[in-house]
Amino acid sequence: MITRNGPHKNIVVCLFDIMAHLHKQQNFCFVLLFVALTIAYARKAIEVSFQQNYKVVWGKHHVFFVQHGREVQLSIDKTSGAGFRSKLEYASGFFQMRIKIPNKDTHTHTFYVDEIPIGVFKNYSNVEVSFPSKQMHVTASIWNGEPWASNGKRIDWKQAPFTAQFQGFNIHGCRTQNRKKHACYSPYLWWNDKRHWELNPQQQRAYEDVGKKHLLYDYCSDRAIEENCTKNVKLIRSLIN
Repeated sequence: MITRNGPHKNIVVCLFDIMAHLHKQQNFCFVLLFVALTIAYARKAIEVSFQQNYKVVWGKHHVFFVQHGREVQLSIDKTSGAGFRSKLEYASGFFQMRIKIPNKDTHTHTFYVDEIPIGVFKNYSNVEVSFPSKQMHVTASIWNGEPWASNGKRIDWKQAPFTAQFQGFNIHGCRTQNRKKHACYSPYLWWNDKRHWELNPQQQRAYEDVGKKHLLYDYCSDRAIEENCTKNVKLIRSLIN
């Protein structure tokens, strides 16, 4: 999920990859990419159909609809994965879903996982660090991340297909198609409240604890691509810490 509090504020959780290894000893990486816009407290996901707010954008033969569209399953095998995104673009909002990745329990993801923050992207555009400033789609996909995101491990395709399930397709967002973008920064939108601009001390401790226990891959520690971090490694690190 994400909330934007004006063009110069931080985005608490924006543009995030969730990677989960499936089947205790397997080396498949499920990558879920959400692009949205600020942090708010988790609210119950309202049951609306997938078609109301989202559409399939690739891998349609690996997408399955259940419960009259109130659940969507994305499947991946050796031939293809699949992905979907919101029909509209949003300049701010709160986005969450119930997600079940293969062999795992269902959780609510809003860049919180079960109310624990797992991603924060700070605004350092004043020192030329790229920062999302335009309206965005909400996007989810399952695809083969083996070449770069599996930490050298291999996928056991004998256990394919792997399936991820999604529920809760309601969106609390400010869409820009019918209004000027700056209207989406209004303090009257509940997700733009000041308390959502940054993590409180308890959330910060939980966020740091997650990194210590579960961080498998650090982009700026990868010597094969470290040239992308040379502008200011300490600053880039602060974006994910």
